[in-house]
Amino acid sequence: MAIKPKLTIAAVATLAAASLAACGGKESTEGGISGDKTITIGISSIQSGAAASSGLSLKCTVEAYLDAANKSGGINGYTFETISRDHQYDPSRAANIARQFVSDDVFLMLTDGTATMNAALPAIKPRGIPIFATADGAVFTPPKYDAMFGINPNYAREAAGGARFIIDELHETQTAIAYLNSEAGEPAAKAFPAYVEAHGGKVLASEAIASTSTDYTAQANKLKASGAKVVYSFLLDTGLAALQKASDSIGYHPTWVSWFPAYTPSYLDLAGPLAEGTYVSQFATPLSETSNEGVSTYLDIMQKACPDAITAQAAQSASSFAAAIVAGVEKATEGGAALTREGFIEAIKGEDQAYGLTPSVTWTDQTHAGATKAAMYQIKGGKLVAITRYDTLPESE
Repeated sequence: MAIKPKLTIAAVATLAAASLAACGGKESTEGGISGDKTITIGISSIQSGAAASSGLSLKCTVEAYLDAANKSGGINGYTFETISRDHQYDPSRAANIARQFVSDDVFLMLTDGTATMNAALPAIKPRGIPIFATADGAVFTPPKYDAMFGINPNYAREAAGGARFIIDELHETQTAIAYLNSEAGEPAAKAFPAYVEAHGGKVLASEAIASTSTDYTAQANKLKASGAKVVYSFLLDTGLAALQKASDSIGYHPTWVSWFPAYTPSYLDLAGPLAEGTYVSQFATPLSETSNEGVSTYLDIMQKACPDAITAQAAQSASSFAAAIVAGVEKATEGGAALTREGFIEAIKGEDQAYGLTPSVTWTDQTHAGATKAAMYQIKGGKLVAITRYDTLPESE
């Protein structure tokens, strides 16, 4: 049976733009729940620095969804409040925040980033605190911690999907890749060339770039020298925009194909006209499908609370986590049952789920990984236009 949040348009019609924030002096909690049935949710995300757009989108979305649940009367007597902290995409900061959340006795933690999630686990795992993370889907299969849940695809399969698009749709067999020089980028660095070569192609250049880089001139020159007409980008929004600008400055104008996190409002601002024509993978239900309950709820909530983040993949992923929190609490407390972390974890597992904008996610005992399907879109006139249908991502070679 599907677990669906009761966040209808009517229920959130009065949603205000203000978000919840943790306040001092609240009742003591046990298992992340206070005596008045307030559930404390901890958010650790990128809220400053070059990649802040995605983390702020996640923060705003989760707070908005939980605020909407509160304004609709709560969930079986339970309400939510949030504590939010900035890990700046730094694993050491993420680890420290996780320890703070243990001290704060949060019921559940949300975070973004593979390395930052892994840094948080040593603190929260011994306490049985669930963690939702926008991290590489591969780390959730099988889950090394029963209470960890993902929404993003397996990054190796995501990169293989990009390679498949370049070969099958763009009909190019010679290409190049620029990827994050980090734990998140490693799967793409292996899977992309493996898929290309297995299908008769060749990767002419492979450039690893740190997320903190500010000068992309050297990488742009190497990509241009390779002669690649198509470049696959496994960079964040700021990185892709910077690489496109550096390439433009030396007269290099390849076709750009990108994975999903790069498409943010900040990317469109930073890249400007260079964003036009860029292909971007997406795994959430298209926002044009307004008859879909998840989409209509998302638009109603986000237009009021987080209008600038509506089109960001980070916000769309966060909506699925937030909807899962609401649905899990609802399921776990049916018939007046007391909410526990253990009951919540069991409630969100199942074969038939519909959380937010990502219906292809199913968390089972075998995998707590994220989406398995994606489609390719192209930026035209500042908007995403569908190019391919949603299809299962290929297995990495």
